[in-house]
Amino acid sequence: MNKMKFASFGQCYLHVQYLLASLMLIYGFTTQFSSNPNTSQVGNVALAVGFLLIMLINLYDLICSIIGFGNQSSKVELLMDLESAIPTIRFVGALLSLGSMITNQGQASMVWFGVVGSFLIFIGGLLNTFRVLKMNQMQRQQ
Repeated sequence: MNKMKFASFGQCYLHVQYLLASLMLIYGFTTQFSSNPNTSQVGNVALAVGFLLIMLINLYDLICSIIGFGNQSSKVELLMDLESAIPTIRFVGALLSLGSMITNQGQASMVWFGVVGSFLIFIGGLLNTFRVLKMNQMQRQQ
């Protein structure tokens, strides 16, 4: 298997892991509405696992972009900068959200950490969408 096929498989694998992490987060957040305290504790575990998955995926993606694994020679400088910025933004967002969830003491600052973390994950997703659309546009022009 050559390097580009492996990189393409790795990207598909990362997308599947993102879907799994998103499902874990959805499950965790929906169980928070349960009146059963045991279900709420299971939801907290699901949230922690979801945020940890997002952190690990983005750490792996950041390391791959730093060492240049799977890079194509036709990328422009902006896309190269976004290649390492996107996983960094998502990693920090997941770290803030996980930290606010673990240290849930009802303080307003912890709630704001969670809000800012979720916003960073959202911004990272928007930047990733922009990067993919721009790469597709550049490939069509060649």
